[in-house]
Amino acid sequence: MQTVTATVSRAGGRSRNEDDLRWRDGDAISYWLLADGLGGHAAGDVAARLAVTAAEQMLLDAIKVVDSGSESTRPSITGDQPAGDAELLARLRRAFAGAQHALLQGMADAPGRAGMRATLVAALRIGERFAWGHVGDSRLYHFSERRLRAMTRDHSVRAMIEMPPRDVRADAARNHLLRVLGEADTDTGAAAGAGAPELAAPIAARPGDALLLCSDGWWDHILETEMELDLAAARSPAEWLQRMEDRLLERASGDYDNYTAIAVWCVDQNAARVDL
Repeated sequence: MQTVTATVSRAGGRSRNEDDLRWRDGDAISYWLLADGLGGHAAGDVAARLAVTAAEQMLLDAIKVVDSGSESTRPSITGDQPAGDAELLARLRRAFAGAQHALLQGMADAPGRAGMRATLVAALRIGERFAWGHVGDSRLYHFSERRLRAMTRDHSVRAMIEMPPRDVRADAARNHLLRVLGEADTDTGAAAGAGAPELAAPIAARPGDALLLCSDGWWDHILETEMELDLAAARSPAEWLQRMEDRLLERASGDYDNYTAIAVWCVDQNAARVDL
């Protein structure tokens, strides 16, 4: 099995894009990272960049890096033997911890950025196993056989007090987040502090699976049923994103938010076509 990735990130109706992303499709190890610097806080673009850069570095530090000798800025990666689920989750935790530390250190180094905050959603594949986690309201959706099977739960007040959480798109308080990167934990012994990630149980990745990581500026305009419809009609991850972006642009107007998305398809290693 291999993964194929496409991305889109735009400023939308704003003058500056405060979203950022990093990703890599590898033979044995792949990862995807997406951060949203929170609007209204100082240096949101810096916060998002610090978060994804630090998280990526933690993932790279945890695997064997081979110098390919190319001019690419992305290091070549060869996988360890497929890690157990505990190791998958441990690597993700280190990535989130690195992102949290980077934001706290960035604010300590530049007091003028004391309000830096960011959401972060991350997925990691080692061998045939996937794991993911998030802080905030940037989301991950998992599709299998073109149907939505799982999605992350926003760390907003409404989403965390209602079980199961309802659709919060029309909720005026949906941006009031209980967990974000950059918030210092007052109780260092807490299991789920202000910057602590929520991690999903790892799953077996299969050809035909798809992941969508996106900021709230993306999912706010696209319903989950529409994600499924566009996935069924698309012939590649890039086309899937394009179909969804067309919907977004038909609906967005004025000072609408930055939007960023990463589409990941799992396909057979020997497949001649990308189609799911």
